[in-house]
Amino acid sequence: MNIFKKMSIGKKIHIPMILVLLTGLTALIINSLISIGEIEENIYQAEEEKLHSYFEDKYQAKIDIAKLNVIGLSHNRSIMTALINNDRGPAIEQLQAIIKDYKANTTFTKY
Repeated sequence: MNIFKKMSIGKKIHIPMILVLLTGLTALIINSLISIGEIEENIYQAEEEKLHSYFEDKYQAKIDIAKLNVIGLSHNRSIMTALINNDRGPAIEQLQAIIKDYKANTTFTKY
């Protein structure tokens, strides 16, 4: 307590002001770091949801195209006749021609 009594009025005012300023600055920095972490987490979560939705839509589109192709192939008379007669040769030739046509006229060239 003797040290406090010996201090000048300027020091008695400046020291508590500096302590309050440092405490406030520390609280501000901690709050900012916590907020940044929460913002990053929200951004990652939103991006994950967008990507998941995008891939789900693309996958569903491929499933729909596959269903349409199966329906189209199931009504192909030459393929049906070849499979009924247990003659795979004409069925394979017909399917190869269809695949070649798909590759030439669509963007599905990987398969």
